[in-house]
Amino acid sequence: MLTHRAALVALVVVACSATEAAAANYALFAVRKVAPNQVLVYVAQPLPPLASLTCASPASCPWSVEMIDSKLSRQLIGVTAAAEPSGQSFAQFQLIVLTLAKELEPEAIRVSVTLLLNNAPTQTLKTMEAEARSRFTPVDSSDDATVYVSGIMAPAVSKHTAYTIDARAKYWFWERGLSSAFVTGEYKADARTNADPDSTSLFLTFDRYSSLIMKWDAIGIESNRKASVVNMMSRPRVGSALSHAFLATRADASGNELSVVKASIGLDLWFGIETGLNLKHDDGIKADDFILRFVPETKAYLVVPTTGLINKIVFSAGYAVRLPVTDETFVETRDLAAGASAVPSATQRARHLAKLGITFKLTDWFGVEGQYSYGSLPPAFQIVNHSGKIGIVFQAKQIRR
Repeated sequence: MLTHRAALVALVVVACSATEAAAANYALFAVRKVAPNQVLVYVAQPLPPLASLTCASPASCPWSVEMIDSKLSRQLIGVTAAAEPSGQSFAQFQLIVLTLAKELEPEAIRVSVTLLLNNAPTQTLKTMEAEARSRFTPVDSSDDATVYVSGIMAPAVSKHTAYTIDARAKYWFWERGLSSAFVTGEYKADARTNADPDSTSLFLTFDRYSSLIMKWDAIGIESNRKASVVNMMSRPRVGSALSHAFLATRADASGNELSVVKASIGLDLWFGIETGLNLKHDDGIKADDFILRFVPETKAYLVVPTTGLINKIVFSAGYAVRLPVTDETFVETRDLAAGASAVPSATQRARHLAKLGITFKLTDWFGVEGQYSYGSLPPAFQIVNHSGKIGIVFQAKQIRR
C-alpha cells in the first residue's frame, strides 16, 4: 500500500516542479541553405526561448553543424553567429539564421544541424522542394513519436505464424499556438494465446504545452484483439519532459575546438486519470460498469551518438502502474498448467507495466530493437510474465509548424 501511494505522490510532486523551458522536447522541422556560408533553421512548436538560440561568437553558440563531403569524410563546421533573420520575428516566423565559419560544399552528401540544448534535436539540410514534402521528422523517444511501429520476431510454439506488433499513429488536424487536436490510434498484439500485448484503442485527443504538458484523450474506445472486453474511456493526464544534452569538444578541419553532442538524456513524468464505462466483458465475472483508474507513469531514455554502421544507440526504460477504484477484468497467465487456458477475474488489484529497451539506430528513422517487458495493458489486463523480444523499429514525429 505504501509503495503505490508513495510512487504516485512522488511523481506528481516532481512533475509539478518542472520549469516551462523543460516542459517539452524541442524539434527542428527544416534547414535550408540561403548562402554558401549561411543556413536558415526552422524551429518547431513548442518554441525554445529566443535567447537560448542566438549568439554573437563561436564560443557561445548552441549549434553544431557537420558536413559529409563527396569523399565521405566528416567535417565539423563552426557557427560564428546565430540570430533572427533581418525583419523576421522569431515568435512569428520561428526562424534562426546561422552564419558558418566556412562555406558548405555544393556537392556535400549530407549537412546536419544540431541544437546543443535539451534533447539535442538534429535536422538535415533539404532543398525547398524536399522541405515542402516533409511532414515528419525522426525522433529517439517512442513516447515522443506520432508514428511508431515495432515488429518483433517471437519463437514459434506451433505451426502458426508467431509475431508481436506494437504500433501507434497520431494525426494532427488542428492547432492554435501551443494547443492542438489530433486522432490517435494504437494496436498491440501477440500471436501467442496467453501473452500480452493485447490492446487496441482509438481516441480524439487534445494537448497543450505550457509550464506542464497537458494531454486529454477526450473520448474513445479501448478493446482487446477479440473484442471480448470493450470500454468507452476518457483519459486526461499531465506531465513534464525533462531532458539534457551532454557536450564534448572536437576539432574541425582548422584545428578549432567545437562543441558536439556526446549523449543526451530524458525523463518523462506523467500523472493521469482514466475513467469511462465498460461496454462488454467476459461472461462469468462481475466487473463494474463504471471505470476509474489513477495512473502515475515515468519514462527515461539515454541517446549516445556513434559513428560507422550504427547511427546512435538509444537506451530506454519505463514504468506505469494503474490503480483501479472499481472492479475490472484481469487475466492471470502465470503458472498455468500445460494446455490450460487463462481464466479472467474482476479485481481492483494494481496493474503494473515495466519495459526496458535498447535500440541500435541504423538510420535516423529505422533501427534494431531489443525489449524486455513485464505487466499488463488495458482493457483485458492479460499479464505477460518476463518477456524478451528482438525486432525492427520505426519511429517519427509529425511536424507542428
